[in-house]
Amino acid sequence: MEHRTPPCQNTAVISIVAPGNYPAAFKDDDFNSVLRLTFDDLCEEHIKEPIGSIPDLDPDGPILWHSLQLPDANHARSIIDFLDGLTCENVVVHCHAGISRSAAVAQFIADKYNAALSEELGDTSFANKRVLRLLSKCNGNQTLQVGKYHPSGEMATVGDQDDFDFSHNIR
Repeated sequence: MEHRTPPCQNTAVISIVAPGNYPAAFKDDDFNSVLRLTFDDLCEEHIKEPIGSIPDLDPDGPILWHSLQLPDANHARSIIDFLDGLTCENVVVHCHAGISRSAAVAQFIADKYNAALSEELGDTSFANKRVLRLLSKCNGNQTLQVGKYHPSGEMATVGDQDDFDFSHNIR
């Protein structure tokens, strides 16, 4: 992101990194608004858990699969609240690989605001399905599943890919 998106006061940024990773190297003051979130790129489909077996929210803290943090309803609510408070026309969504977490958020924004995704994004079929489900549930004020999660699956291998960024109009 820091290499591809020039500073612009008419642009908001949602930046997602894994816990323990360095945040994207850009100055928050260079953009209209910035939301920084940390969670790993995991969903039920990736870790071989039945959909619905992992709660949307744990009242005691992050939902962990082994030592990795799953996205939860707090992340989704933060994104929706951030979007609802924007006063600018463009949003850049950034994550490490740019094909799953950020694609899910971008797809949600496009659906919610009837906005076009940038041509750079291309296919969102790899969008993180848990992030999409949580955003949809929180946006629709649906009942959240609150509870503890006890992993049953084996540890997965998480790939390391280059950053990829995209932006689109949301208003």
